[in-house]
Amino acid sequence: MDRPCNQTKYTLVEDIESDIDKELGKYTIIPEFRDLALKILRRNNKIESSERNRMYDKHQKQRSELQSQRDSLIDYLHRGLIDEDEYKHQKNRIQVEIDGKDQLLRNTEKRADDWMELNEKAFNFATYARIHFQDGDVRTKRDILKTLGKNLTLKNNELTIEPNEWLVPIAENYSEIERSYLKVRTNKKTTSKEMEVALAPIYENWRAQWDLNPRHPA
Repeated sequence: MDRPCNQTKYTLVEDIESDIDKELGKYTIIPEFRDLALKILRRNNKIESSERNRMYDKHQKQRSELQSQRDSLIDYLHRGLIDEDEYKHQKNRIQVEIDGKDQLLRNTEKRADDWMELNEKAFNFATYARIHFQDGDVRTKRDILKTLGKNLTLKNNELTIEPNEWLVPIAENYSEIERSYLKVRTNKKTTSKEMEVALAPIYENWRAQWDLNPRHPA
């Protein structure tokens, strides 16, 4: 005998998309806020580039010194200043340090290449994802949903989504940031430079939280 289906409610695609739209609303920022934020980030990126270059040169110099130490070991061995066991021990120790410096150099290069691009993509997603989801085709909606979060569950006609970590600071802090932004913006006597100065610390604090998770939208 056929068992009756326990599912007594049916979830419409429109209802699911409505839930996703509401979820996206938690992480949506206004376009003019994005524009000013990116302006500040680009300016600060130039400053940070100097610091990254300084650190890169420092690591490169240390790596060269380690390479010289490793190259000298074979001379010490031939001159009898160290035995074979000591040679192998010191060579392996120095190689571990060289590998560590190589990793630091790669990380510094990657951060320099990716940092601004990742932040621009993150701000663009936060600004336009909701609009694109509302107007987009199936593929667009799927890509936005993938960027939005993971572990989607549908229970009793209620959709829950675990947001990607880089989005969490938006939901937690943006409403307060927007209020500060609008307050400064509505003061007609405030110049654009004064607005940047007033809002830069807020952006920096927010961006620092985004940087805790580098896996921004691809």
